Amino acid sequence: MGVQLSTKKKPNSTKKSLLTTTEFIPTSPSNIEMEYLETFILVWLDLKVDKSEQNQTLQKRLRQYTTSLVTFNDLELCEQWIKTRLNDEKILFIVSGALGRKILPNIHQLKSIIAIYVFCLRPQYHITWTKDYSKVRAVISEPNTLLQHISNDLIYFENIENLKTIQIFTDHRRTRVVNSEIAPFIWYQLFLEILLSSSYLQASASSTELVQILRQYSLNEKENLNLIEEFERTYDKQQCIVWLINNTILARFLNKAICEEDVSMLFYLRFFLIDIYNQLRDHQLDSAHVYRKQLMTLENIENIRTNLNQYLSFNGFLITSTKKPAEISSSDIDNNQFQNVLIEIDATNRDGSMPFVSIQQMTNLNNDSDIVFMCGAIFKIISLTNEYDSTWILQLSLASDTDLNILTDRKQKFQQSKDLFMIVDLLDQCKQEDKANVYCQHLLQQLSPDHVLIPHLKERLHMDAKLLPESLRTVQFVLIGLTTHFNQLASAMLTTLQSLTNDSILIYDNSSKVDFETMPDMTILVFTTNQIISTMTNISEQQIKFFILEEDKNRVDQRERFDNCEDLMFQLADELYRYYKLEAIGYTKLGNISLAKEKEEKANRIHKELKEVHQRFSRIDTTDKSDICTTTKLIWLQSTYNTDDDMIKIQNLFENILPSFLIFTNKEECHYHICTTEMNHIVFLIMDTIYKDSSAVGFQQFDNVKNIYFYDQSPSAKTYNNACFQLTHDLISYYNKSGNECNAKKDAEKAKDMFVRAQKLCELLIEL
Repeated sequence: MGVQLSTKKKPNSTKKSLLTTTEFIPTSPSNIEMEYLETFILVWLDLKVDKSEQNQTLQKRLRQYTTSLVTFNDLELCEQWIKTRLNDEKILFIVSGALGRKILPNIHQLKSIIAIYVFCLRPQYHITWTKDYSKVRAVISEPNTLLQHISNDLIYFENIENLKTIQIFTDHRRTRVVNSEIAPFIWYQLFLEILLSSSYLQASASSTELVQILRQYSLNEKENLNLIEEFERTYDKQQCIVWLINNTILARFLNKAICEEDVSMLFYLRFFLIDIYNQLRDHQLDSAHVYRKQLMTLENIENIRTNLNQYLSFNGFLITSTKKPAEISSSDIDNNQFQNVLIEIDATNRDGSMPFVSIQQMTNLNNDSDIVFMCGAIFKIISLTNEYDSTWILQLSLASDTDLNILTDRKQKFQQSKDLFMIVDLLDQCKQEDKANVYCQHLLQQLSPDHVLIPHLKERLHMDAKLLPESLRTVQFVLIGLTTHFNQLASAMLTTLQSLTNDSILIYDNSSKVDFETMPDMTILVFTTNQIISTMTNISEQQIKFFILEEDKNRVDQRERFDNCEDLMFQLADELYRYYKLEAIGYTKLGNISLAKEKEEKANRIHKELKEVHQRFSRIDTTDKSDICTTTKLIWLQSTYNTDDDMIKIQNLFENILPSFLIFTNKEECHYHICTTEMNHIVFLIMDTIYKDSSAVGFQQFDNVKNIYFYDQSPSAKTYNNACFQLTHDLISYYNKSGNECNAKKDAEKAKDMFVRAQKLCELLIEL
């Protein structure tokens, strides 16, 4: 079910929380809210994943391929976690045969799942049914065979990921204007110039900050911490190429950072980039003729075909071979998606070209054929020919900065002016404002306090802070048409979460009032009912994730279904917790420790205060329901511009009858107070009419709110008189009924008190 705050089992609960019963921290996996620093995530589901010695040994071996290993021994938790991952994440899923048969129908279609391995004792029992699932790469029982499959597939998928690093562009010799087509290429080239040169940033490149981030990243993973300690002990800048070409954590972190153009991680990996660049420059070859096999989509190939004699760049490092492959096999690729391309490169060392070296010349490795090109290398497209079937030959020649007029022009201006803000302008032109802000954050830390750019950087970041108030920056939560379905506990939970998260939660009565197109460009999580979903059109599920309140499991297909409102609110809490944790990690990466701490504290408060709400309701469940509540409160929810005259008159009118009169000007605070502090008391609520449409439904769900009166702030005495008359009449009726109930239970003292109050109100009514 949702966050389990008590030991009482709800009979209709179907969802499990990612959080524990008592500590409110993720249990399985331990790194549930982690931002993964590697491209590929290994997920392993098995009932004995952590129990047998063989499985524990296998986990250690799997971590040699990726530090991003997540294990589960619970099917529902695993499925729930996988469905919360973003579409652009890459998951390789290991599962036992029995659990695989249950979970694959629910997750196989997810874009984040790229490969599945059924790892079981008796593969013969699972061969037949797994044929229905195209992403199942193998059904195996031997650990060594599993590792070999994963190793081969990681090479295959890494090759596909490299497509992200390829940029194709046209050099218009008659213009020096940077348009939206070439801006992504120019900003990245200038950014590399900043990272690799000592002319722009005062702070020296160091591995210290990276190690701090990696220790936070691997806080609960002993094996990963051992890898970090090994890096600290053994890293030598003279052997940096070995760290690059071998399957090391440093290389995997760098590859992902380059593929995703992760500005923050590239700043932290700057020391590694500089070491590699210096080594390549010092061992530069004069010339080379090399080959590389690369998978490409038909769209990539067509883009190249229409840009012959133009230019192509690889953002990442390009590892090639002087030996031409004997043949290019197409048996292991999906011809509907990818084509085999043999890249043939002629490279000559020139001024302005990126360096390239022989790996054997720089290392003690027995490798006489591999040549590596520095990241950001630019090539001219010479020709593209289709050899046979799904195989192409792409001929390139290494280009220089001076071959491209527009790049030469921008680099000269950049080197002369050292205007680091030029990259911000280019990123804005690419509509990558978030990336520009991250870049600005790092410049604030790298530049001296008296640098001329500091005021501009602070102004830029302060401007964005105004646009985005203290709330989650990466996600928007939207609740549609839910409040009428909520019981008192669910309402109390929602109010608590709203009070903690500012404007991160938007609430609508129906879908007609929701305009997703005007919302910020961020992840949107929608909590609603199946009925509301059926009325919504033109919604892209790649950008919007749904969590649906629906009792009938057959009516909701492949979405997050919750059969009661409390579990739905538990899920909302889980998601809020996860995103606050993610943003805390993000700010830690930026070096903004104060904001990271603030986000971390907010995440912890979510579960602490939600636990308190649930405990209050649990205490009510254990009390004697036969007791009659005789404590009555009058509460007034005012607008901020309300006058106090009528309020004071009403307070004076009932001061000898009602024991308490409270005033609120904030609806969330009022809502929270009624569902917590006053949950054992009867409440008569007066609300200014400004709240009639937006807030009344939420208060009507509370069992302890007896009546709601809407007060129109007008100078007319009629409004005041009508309110006093109606309230007095209802209080007489309530006290009379309560007195009769006390009489029936032989509680003469309470009955007398109720009737005396009713009598005083009757006298008051005569005077009105």
